[in-house]
Amino acid sequence: MSNPIFRLKACWSVRFSVLLVVFVLIFMCIYRAKKQEESFAEIQQLFDSAHNWAALRKLHRQAPTPAILHIGVLLQDIVFIDEGNVERKDGIINFSRLMRLYEKIEMLSMYQQESYSFKEDTMIQQVLEEDFKAQEKLDDEHLWQFSSDVKEKDNKALGWKEQN
Repeated sequence: MSNPIFRLKACWSVRFSVLLVVFVLIFMCIYRAKKQEESFAEIQQLFDSAHNWAALRKLHRQAPTPAILHIGVLLQDIVFIDEGNVERKDGIINFSRLMRLYEKIEMLSMYQQESYSFKEDTMIQQVLEEDFKAQEKLDDEHLWQFSSDVKEKDNKALGWKEQN
């Protein structure tokens, strides 16, 4: 990793931590609002691990296509079926195991068959394209200078001495 990138990463990790603390302190009262508490309770119920993720599995079965399912539960099932069942029973291929694996994989692929219908947002696309074009012009020299400037400002703000 180049020095400017490393320094930017270090700088942003410090800033992110500070911003996170400020965010938590400012929005603590909003979190306690009744509507947010109800939403949080619903999400907690949905992701409750009781009865082998029963609520989440029910939601998976009812989800209309296309959908992005919680991959952890699906992978857990596939690993459990694969690891928990022998490949051969009495010298014969365990077709029951293979059928259960097939059903899980088929369920996953079923949700990938339909296309998502996204509305095109030309304003966001334009902003992103302009940003990407601006970033193409950046070279190591510019990134180093930017990183140095940010580091200097952070050191001053934190009361640290410059270290070379």
